[in-house]
Amino acid sequence: RTNGDGRLCLSTSSYRKERNRMNASAIPILMYHHVGPKLGLVTLSPGTFIEQMTWLARAGWKTVTAAELEGFYRGEPLPRKSVMITFDDGYLDNWVYAFPVLKHLGLHAHIFLITSQIGDGPVRQLTEIAFSHKECEEKVATGHADDVMMRWSEIEEMQASGLVEFHAHTHTHQRWDRQITDPAERHCALETDLRLCRETLLARLGSCSRHFCWPMGFYNHDYAAIAQAQGFDYLYTTERRMNMPRHLTWRLGRISTKEREDTSWLKRRLFLYTTPVISSLFALHKGLFMRRRILYTESSKHVGGQELQAMMQLQALQHLGFEVLLACRPASEVATLAAGKHIPIYPITFRNSYHFPSLWRFRQLINEYHPLFVVSHSGHDANIAALATKLTWNKPTLVRQKTYLTSRIKPFSTNYLADQVVVPSSGMKRAMVAGGCRDEKIEVVAPGFDFATLHAQSERPLPVSVQCWLEAGTSPVIVQVGMLRGEKGHDTALAALAALKQSGHAFRYLIVGDGPEYKVINAMIARYGLQDNVLMAGKLFPAAAVYRHADLVLMPSRNESFGMALVEAMYFGVPVMASDVGGIPDVIRHQENGVLLPCDDVAAWQNAIADFLMHPAPYRQRARHASDDVMLRYSIDACVKKIIALAYKEPTPAVAGVAKP
Repeated sequence: RTNGDGRLCLSTSSYRKERNRMNASAIPILMYHHVGPKLGLVTLSPGTFIEQMTWLARAGWKTVTAAELEGFYRGEPLPRKSVMITFDDGYLDNWVYAFPVLKHLGLHAHIFLITSQIGDGPVRQLTEIAFSHKECEEKVATGHADDVMMRWSEIEEMQASGLVEFHAHTHTHQRWDRQITDPAERHCALETDLRLCRETLLARLGSCSRHFCWPMGFYNHDYAAIAQAQGFDYLYTTERRMNMPRHLTWRLGRISTKEREDTSWLKRRLFLYTTPVISSLFALHKGLFMRRRILYTESSKHVGGQELQAMMQLQALQHLGFEVLLACRPASEVATLAAGKHIPIYPITFRNSYHFPSLWRFRQLINEYHPLFVVSHSGHDANIAALATKLTWNKPTLVRQKTYLTSRIKPFSTNYLADQVVVPSSGMKRAMVAGGCRDEKIEVVAPGFDFATLHAQSERPLPVSVQCWLEAGTSPVIVQVGMLRGEKGHDTALAALAALKQSGHAFRYLIVGDGPEYKVINAMIARYGLQDNVLMAGKLFPAAAVYRHADLVLMPSRNESFGMALVEAMYFGVPVMASDVGGIPDVIRHQENGVLLPCDDVAAWQNAIADFLMHPAPYRQRARHASDDVMLRYSIDACVKKIIALAYKEPTPAVAGVAKP
């Protein structure tokens, strides 16, 4: 528009548009390792490197410093043609071939150092060296790192030029996830590795920046938290990703360069990674089938059977090499349990199924984390996950694990919100299909058990009150483990046991669990005169130690999707009796590995328990065979491999390290 004297001028809105057009919306970061004559996967020839750097300089690209990148993330402007040049490890060829080119063209670069591999000695006046990447690794492994790595004197000279900055790449360059299986020990090793790297950089160069690069590109949320605790806020990965101010700084993406990728390739990539829409589509095309990230959600505040199952699945996935993350309510029992098991968490309130802040935060998480698939559990988080995934173009597979069936089946969420619904038993699937759910949407995946952990938990001491009660008598101990709810059938068990007491049978009945029916059950115990026979132990976590004292386990449920306590009891060789309802017949084969009884039939339960009390030997013999059976059918690895197969939408997961379920 024109101003008062007739001269042209930009309007405020036009000025802003022009300013935004000239400023960078994203910073591409180039990743180099070697520059040298022995070409390979991570080695560029000196000629290609010169060509690329010369084009950057002549085309007017600004090579940014660490301080400028930090400012960019604070909202400070950078020219549209801004790029970051990085080198990993600190190889000698960076000094011999790369630094002279950078110095000649006045380009700024960054080198991430493996500090234990940098040696002392005078500056070397070399014009050529020839080592492949494999030869460099062999030299380092055999104690000849000085032949292929830079020296501190050379690093100091590069730093003094003002053109090269040096940052942390750990002290040892170890993948601790491959070296140590125990999570606590692994995290301790990483903390030590980072601390030694930081201390070495401070001692040798006088400073240590906030920038850090992951060895071999591996990291997870726990690793990121450890790095941030050590003062590293800008964490560099090997992933394709745009680096924009609204994104997190602990997942900086980089563009890997290779010899075949000449200057024309570099031009195309810089265009892609400075143009948000095109970059996102390209990253999806290149990286969709390479993702090994799995996101679980849990909106429950408290820990029960399904939450424990989720924890076991997450740990099993970690052991298979997947990166996992649990989105759950902050300061909940679930969050505390996950932290204790070293499972990374992402806090989301999940206040209700349509809580907009939770929905928006979850959508951001999906866009940032790019999971292969999402596994939801409870109602609120399942609905939030379904809505959020439908609002993202990079849509992961959504798997809903439904472990509890209400009296009123709602087919809409099963048929339209999730890609796949997983249920624990064929009985539950039949009920859902009968209620209007589509058969092809539902898959039966039995819960998995970590039997080694279960065995270790059984060695833990019980509460003193429970232990004293058990030691005070010699009568057979009958156990029921589960929530104190009406459908669990405690009233059936108590009525049957009351009749058995009147007929002269001796027993003790241990009720493990809590819930809304506590007062009702307690009153029933008094009404039947069973106070001397029954102990309400409350919630015991874990409950595995109880099975060491159990002679018989009951599950007289009216509605049971699976019956996890049955599998636990059978693993410990304890005879089991359960209602012939829901998913229980998937676990128990009548008179082979347990006894199935009609629910609410007090007389049938009374007769079966009486037969056990009088003739326990055949029941115990069946129970010993049942132990091997459940270990074969219900391992946690078999469970998660079936879930992975659903995410890949094929019968067998085609993932490295994942065998057929």
